[in-house]
Amino acid sequence: MDDSEVLAGLSGSALDEMQKGRRYLSREEKIDVTILHAQRQPEAEVAAARQSLYVRAGELTGLFRELGITT
Repeated sequence: MDDSEVLAGLSGSALDEMQKGRRYLSREEKIDVTILHAQRQPEAEVAAARQSLYVRAGELTGLFRELGITT
């Protein structure tokens, strides 16, 4: 991949749904989830995403589990 920047973020509505009735994630935990998601994306998908990748609702649970984050 070239050196251009890629914007990665969490879906606010997905995050709200995951935190409903549970604890809120720390800033650091949100960053960890976003970085893990971005690292897993194939270069072709990053290019197709027009330099932005967002973690959507269906992906959050698995990422939390993998990072050992409990809500």
